[in-house]
Amino acid sequence: MTKAIYAICVCAAVGSLGIGFASGVWSLLSGQDAWIVPLVAGPYAVIAAVAWWRRSRLWESSLLLGTLLLIGAYGLVAISVSAYRFHTGRHDPMAMDLTPLVVPALQWLVAVSVAALLGAIAGVRAIAGNAGRHGGAAGGAQGKR
Repeated sequence: MTKAIYAICVCAAVGSLGIGFASGVWSLLSGQDAWIVPLVAGPYAVIAAVAWWRRSRLWESSLLLGTLLLIGAYGLVAISVSAYRFHTGRHDPMAMDLTPLVVPALQWLVAVSVAALLGAIAGVRAIAGNAGRHGGAAGGAQGKR
């Protein structure tokens, strides 16, 4: 399942960046929008890193895959709609389109929240595992009397 997560991460990141740059919403040629690349690709990199870290746990990989599909679909659809409006002129020229900033920010929020949740679960499991091996939370010396 980890390889599928990697493939979807790459496809979603390349797709989101490709739609944004091809439509002219962002301009990589000017160099002013180069900061968009890590902003858009970052959440997918976080999910891929966490998927590699927790690859032995099937339910955690499933949670990551579901999260990835959610943020990937949301990102592709939202950026596509923004690009369509930008390209066809169906946006208010006096209003700034915040979609290219808000969408990655929400994706970062979800990706980091899921990573923190899985990290907390792994930490609790590690503490519980160590307590069981050493005679409980009070220490091994009291358990040996």
